[in-house]
Amino acid sequence: MFEPKHALNLARMINGRWQPALWSGFWTFFSGLVFGFVCEKTASNAAPTLFNGLPQAIVSALLRL
Repeated sequence: MFEPKHALNLARMINGRWQPALWSGFWTFFSGLVFGFVCEKTASNAAPTLFNGLPQAIVSALLRL
């Protein structure tokens, strides 16, 4: 089951397993800062969009091997 990986996971709250994931919240915050910086420097959304999807694409590709 797909569960979003942010600090407050609503899917878990609905299932009654509320558990904040602070490390994930920090990761989301700092990666957002980096993506925003890249977006400002390149004046395009293409690079941050690719960087955002790249980790999931790598994991998906490795799991299919």
